[in-house]
Amino acid sequence: MIPSDLISPPLVEPLALSDVKTWLRIDDTVDDVLIAGLITSARLAVEVSTGLLLITQNWRCYLDQWPTNGRLVLPYRPIQSLTAVAMRDGSGALKAVALDPFRIEPGREPSALLIAGALPMPSGLRNSILIDVSFGFGADGTSVPAPLLVAMRQMITFWYENRGDDGAQGSNAWPSTISALLHPYHRVRIGA
Repeated sequence: MIPSDLISPPLVEPLALSDVKTWLRIDDTVDDVLIAGLITSARLAVEVSTGLLLITQNWRCYLDQWPTNGRLVLPYRPIQSLTAVAMRDGSGALKAVALDPFRIEPGREPSALLIAGALPMPSGLRNSILIDVSFGFGADGTSVPAPLLVAMRQMITFWYENRGDDGAQGSNAWPSTISALLHPYHRVRIGA
């Protein structure tokens, strides 16, 4: 997988605290901090499980060299836009690379950038190519597929109701309905 760093996290969560409290049938504010944390945790769990980033967020991906086949498979999906490309020269200084040779490959899985045209040669330094990409379904939860939101609600409910107070073994395992909701969204990997 291509190494990457989060540049700017989502500005909002796909589920609002008030909506989740209504879902859980909670009227007071005693557990608001806990529930807000569960919302973020559920989003992260869905993102890690599926490779889909639900809400707009910006990431920097690193390469040592350009792909030889002209197709760069990105670590997350869906891709919204390519925002910047830069390269380190032999001294380590960053220089911008024109975005003209890059094109987002629409409607394909996994998310990829197509590279057509000449690009400057990398310096040979590790992670000398920096690619800034915006991923996500949109700026809020309205564009996130409904089954992923339902999976988040079920995770939150499960975690809220099973906070380890009972001491039961295996209480941290997800119910099978959550796995079933996430399954169609898993990234299919073919080959090594």
